[in-house]
Amino acid sequence: MRHILLHGHIFKNAGSTLDWSLRRCFGSGFCEHRDDAAMREAPRDALAAGVANSSIVALSSHNLPSPPPSIDGIAFYTVFLLRHPIERALSVYAFERQQQATTPGAQAAKRMNLQDYVAWRLQDEVRPVIRNFQTRFLAGGAVRHGSEPLTSDAVAAAHQRLKAGAPVGLVERYDASMMVLEAALRPFFPQLDLAYLPQNVSRGVGPAAVANIAGSAREQLGPLWEPLLAHNAHDLALYAAAGKALDRRIATLPDVGRDLEQFRQRLAALRQQA
Repeated sequence: MRHILLHGHIFKNAGSTLDWSLRRCFGSGFCEHRDDAAMREAPRDALAAGVANSSIVALSSHNLPSPPPSIDGIAFYTVFLLRHPIERALSVYAFERQQQATTPGAQAAKRMNLQDYVAWRLQDEVRPVIRNFQTRFLAGGAVRHGSEPLTSDAVAAAHQRLKAGAPVGLVERYDASMMVLEAALRPFFPQLDLAYLPQNVSRGVGPAAVANIAGSAREQLGPLWEPLLAHNAHDLALYAAAGKALDRRIATLPDVGRDLEQFRQRLAALRQQA
């Protein structure tokens, strides 16, 4: 039985940093799958092709099916990173504002201020990049890219991914999340090392970002604060559930303080080398 680690790379959720760690850890055994159309239109075939080479140990995709389809002889272990939806919305704007691209989002961010951009993104006819997008991603299927309201079945499917034990980390608790992911996955990937150098960062993360949500973020958003919260009610609930799931995993570790200190020592060594 082959064991393959899958990363459901959610836009602006520190996925580039996690991918960097996976590439550093597995080298050519890591596949950064970028054929988004194929993964959307024929996910089983695209995933099978992505792991066809027997050297592949880990694969990341912005369009990873959730849950992944069954493929004979392969056991998949899927990980996700979630981010507080308000902080994530601000990060999407900051990224698209400086992104060298001609996508509708990048063009809108360059000509609009934050409040105008958020108001535009909250329209039903605009792709739901900051409207319960993380719930849509975990639910998978057509709801990920559609703009129709989420059904109760779709919301339940997203929460079932947590209940089924898919390791989920939080961007705002990145170091603790990586420590937990290592502990959960090392029985299948003994060489797993998720020490990292931050990649593609358009806004800070960590405790300062959490404080920003209740502070300056509300001031920046002004009259868009309440509408943005309302359009992310499912993401807020999913984020809270993921935080509780992370706490439960941490509680199972025999020596959390030691493990976290060792992880941070690896971080310091890696940064010194860099």
